[in-house]
Amino acid sequence: MKLGKTHRRTLASIFEDPVRAGINWSEIENLLKACGAEISEGRGSRVRIVLNDVRAVFHPAIFTIPS
Repeated sequence: MKLGKTHRRTLASIFEDPVRAGINWSEIENLLKACGAEISEGRGSRVRIVLNDVRAVFHPAIFTIPS
């Protein structure tokens, strides 16, 4: 599998130490889709992801940091 520049950058951001706080959930979803994941909505704001026959359910944190 060959990832584009944007997907490689997102993947590197996920594994930074410390992890960068500004990674958008949409960037992660796009990376997972590029890897062949199936993404669907679950109950509430949960997101179901299936990749290589592994299933996971996430509840993406959506918040703002006060300035």
